[in-house]
Amino acid sequence: YASRLDTEKDPLFMAFVAEEFLHFHPSWRWVVTTSASRLRSNDAGIIERLVELSSHRPRFELRVGQTKQQYYRTLQDAKILFNSSRQDYVSWTLLEATTFGCDIVFPDFRSFPECIPADRRYLPGNPRSALDRLEECILYPRTHYDIPEIADIGRHLMGWIMATSHTEELNIWKDTDYAQLLLAYGQRSRWYL
Repeated sequence: YASRLDTEKDPLFMAFVAEEFLHFHPSWRWVVTTSASRLRSNDAGIIERLVELSSHRPRFELRVGQTKQQYYRTLQDAKILFNSSRQDYVSWTLLEATTFGCDIVFPDFRSFPECIPADRRYLPGNPRSALDRLEECILYPRTHYDIPEIADIGRHLMGWIMATSHTEELNIWKDTDYAQLLLAYGQRSRWYL
């Protein structure tokens, strides 16, 4: 778990799911990571709950003060990135985790349905749905290297659109092939920056 611990990220839901998951999977660990020197949240009760959980469930790890290199090593060792956010539209943790080969479990709302496969999304606020998705990741693990690649194409496409005043609406997650064609044409015709 690599999100902030503020209420809009719903870390209490994450903690509930983690506790249930660890109960049924005694060989797994659940890691919460932060680069901050101490756990922080806009709700002190969240920190109290996470510390309490880690004290009675040692496989619920709180890794504090991680450098970027340590964080990337954590992702490299991780199998699944779980997200419980109630407000994300763009998730850097999604891009970082999928770059390192993690499988993913995200809520089925906001922009996530555009970029997360349906079988890796759970009903928001529904622990059973989240646990079912985690179970599917264990039984049928996958990597999602296409997600950061498509996001990078989208970044290039945004520059091309701005440079060419292109007015057609595109969804990079659904129109990836078309976007690549436009970019290739733009590079050949010097429209692309």
